[in-house]
Amino acid sequence: MLQKLNELDSALLKRITQIVQTENRPFSYVDFVPSFIVDGQKYTIAYGTFRNKMSVMLKAEKVEVVYHSPQAFYTLKGVKFETAMTGDHTGVIAAQRNQKYRHLSNDPVYRVIQNIPLGQRSLHDVHLRFKVDAIWSILSFRYEPDPANKGIQLHPWPWKIMDLDIKVTVQPTDIVSIVIGCSYAPIAVDINGIIRLSEALAVVQERLSKLIDECNCETSDTLNTAIIPDHRSWIVTLWHFGVDALITYTHEKFYASWEVGQHALITAYTKDWKDGTTRIRIEKQEYPKKSLAEALEEKLNANTGSGGG
Repeated sequence: MLQKLNELDSALLKRITQIVQTENRPFSYVDFVPSFIVDGQKYTIAYGTFRNKMSVMLKAEKVEVVYHSPQAFYTLKGVKFETAMTGDHTGVIAAQRNQKYRHLSNDPVYRVIQNIPLGQRSLHDVHLRFKVDAIWSILSFRYEPDPANKGIQLHPWPWKIMDLDIKVTVQPTDIVSIVIGCSYAPIAVDINGIIRLSEALAVVQERLSKLIDECNCETSDTLNTAIIPDHRSWIVTLWHFGVDALITYTHEKFYASWEVGQHALITAYTKDWKDGTTRIRIEKQEYPKKSLAEALEEKLNANTGSGGG
């Protein structure tokens, strides 16, 4: 049995009851932190305090955990939610122990982000790969392979080109992996952004060709004529496509993710910027598995079409 409830506890329980029984959905800390309103009165509560109170209510069997996404979502003890996924995939599979389903629109984090003003759609954390016969053996004369995986990391690590951090690794299988980090300077999905990315990768292509020529000269091996393919043909294996909020965010930080459809992951999280501000970023992890030219053309057409990206 819970001890006598104070004013905050009483308001907390009343709001929980409203959410579960009237709004017919589970709740999380987002519904209460940093403040919530009951009967016209505003109550403030810290994240740590909310967690402590949920712990007490769990032990008293007043509430129970519905699922994690990744933050915990709760319901009143004995009240279940079994909302089916919609046919148009606007619902998402919840990370629940009982593997039930829920609607994205019921998620408190989703309700926080759905009305915020968003900026330019952009790409970051771009992964590409291509194969060049004999490139590893050629470069191994100059670069020391990693003892663990025998991969060759081309220094400086990373290459800094047009505000992009580009890491180049050559595997013993002659696969060249390119990882573009640009979290603070995302690649806009427009003509200027695509030109910026293409020009940066053209520099990478030119540097790799020059390295091969230099290594061949050092070893006097004229038989190794490895050719770097055009950067537009490199295969995009992964990138993050998303948007940043235009306004700063000053409440409790969070990270939430939802699985939408098959092999699609949407995340929303708070990101600290170099200027000291915090903004919400919403992104989708995608696996194009096609040439850079094809993937960018498809993304650009989708972004300028009626349906967006």
